[in-house]
Amino acid sequence: MFKKKYQRHKRSYGEAGVSLASDAEALLEEGDRTVPGPPHHALSLSKEERKRKWWRWCNIRAACRSDRSMKYVLVFMSIFSLTSMLLSFKVVGTLHGQVKNSPLRMEEGQCKPVPAERLDGLAYICNGKGCQIDLLCFSMSLMRLQSKYEGRIYVVTDRDDLFEGKACGNNAPEYEAIPFQNSSSTTRMHMKLTRAKLFDMIPDRNAKSLIYIDADILPVGCLHDFLAAEDPSSIGLFLDSWCPDCNTYLTALMYMKKTDKTSACLSEWSKEALREGGTAYHKDQDALDTVLTWKHSSCRAAIQTMSNAYIETFDDKMILPLFGVITGNAPVFQHFTHGIRSLPIWRRIERQIHAQLVGKISYLKELELSKRKGSGDDG
Repeated sequence: MFKKKYQRHKRSYGEAGVSLASDAEALLEEGDRTVPGPPHHALSLSKEERKRKWWRWCNIRAACRSDRSMKYVLVFMSIFSLTSMLLSFKVVGTLHGQVKNSPLRMEEGQCKPVPAERLDGLAYICNGKGCQIDLLCFSMSLMRLQSKYEGRIYVVTDRDDLFEGKACGNNAPEYEAIPFQNSSSTTRMHMKLTRAKLFDMIPDRNAKSLIYIDADILPVGCLHDFLAAEDPSSIGLFLDSWCPDCNTYLTALMYMKKTDKTSACLSEWSKEALREGGTAYHKDQDALDTVLTWKHSSCRAAIQTMSNAYIETFDDKMILPLFGVITGNAPVFQHFTHGIRSLPIWRRIERQIHAQLVGKISYLKELELSKRKGSGDDG
């Protein structure tokens, strides 16, 4: 009978009641048949025993109150966590929609101009039907109007519309077209590695610094800020994005200085990429990864890693731009990779880019013209 009561105590009070139950069982073995409880249940006991039982009873009551309080805290925390999670999902969903509707995160303020003396040239390569003409025109226009580059822009191309100045329509930026000598033996790898010969192809033979940029990279921030932070001695590259088949470096944007180290690296890279007639590798980046494994590779000494804070890859899952929006990071360049451009959602994103840029470029162009008129420069 008594043991059943103590077992009920134990079930009611959980582990907090273990001390009482064990003590009570010890008392039972000693012959004490008094049920633990407040003093008025144990008046027949001695003063010391009543005192001891009193403290046992109070401790159990306190433990129970503490147990109940902890349950209330846990329930409150669970409700709070669930509410926060739901709000987070809603916020992330809203931001995800914002990324879709406004994919370009352009600098709102005015950028400082970048004079020709600061950077000797900026080069694009646009050959054949694979050239993204719309993105190329937008990229060059943004480089002029948004990023404020005042130097020479070159386009290595085999397209007549770029030579005739008709490709970009009314908003055509100022650029110089350089002919690409195509032949029957020219492979896709040959075209990609044109970037390794740019210093020899551009008309400015005195150029000491040059940025190569893919047409699918749109400058949305200030080029001045990027150049102020990054100044590689030979070749500056961004690290590639994180993905299963990504490479060490992103070669879609290369900041190059005309040095012996640069020449040696570009030569090693080109020779490796063009093995077996340019069919040994699917990507030029794969060939560069191979070169970087060589113990005495010139590229290991020439390449410096630039901060990826200045470039944002618009990946197929839109994770990186969403993360950029959440963290408030403002990139100078946004890279719309082949991965996102090969998905059905690209049509919507492309329309949104057009909607953002057409108005923005027209506004920036009108602003530029008004500034020129105000300064008396009509050229």
